[in-house]
Amino acid sequence: DLHRRRHSFPTRRSSDLDGTRYRINGQTLPRYHQISHRIFGDYAVGDPIPDAAAKHHMIDREHGKLFAHLLARLSLYTTETGTLLDDTVAVWCNDLATGPTHGRNNLPWVCAGSCGGALRTGQYIDGNTTHNKFLNTILTAVGLTTPAGDPITNFGDPGLAPGLIDAMLTA
Repeated sequence: DLHRRRHSFPTRRSSDLDGTRYRINGQTLPRYHQISHRIFGDYAVGDPIPDAAAKHHMIDREHGKLFAHLLARLSLYTTETGTLLDDTVAVWCNDLATGPTHGRNNLPWVCAGSCGGALRTGQYIDGNTTHNKFLNTILTAVGLTTPAGDPITNFGDPGLAPGLIDAMLTA
């Protein structure tokens, strides 16, 4: 549909060595990157941070509140076809599934909005796939195509299998 308007605006909450120190419930926490590694250090060396997993969960909850606030705000603006949230997709994710090991398995990606109906909503998909396929799917949903007009299927590392996550798309 050439008349469908889709919106995309990338944001980033942190850098690789996030030095952010959160203050939650009156408690100033150690640097976020260190909490993700569970040690007072940015790499593999440092003393353990007491209750690091609980501190990480506290920060995750704050990020969740910010994401909910974004969704509420996007829902306030109306467009010709619904709300701005209906016409776009907001994605909440983390760089890594497990901070200490920099793991990539079981990494959740939370998506809200349907990109004007291009994305299925209200479902859980166990993707068990590489990040590039997720990103290809989002690029396709926001309306980006190859010069030939085909869906983008080869974003990212050329050594990874190309493709889309079909279960996320309505067509």
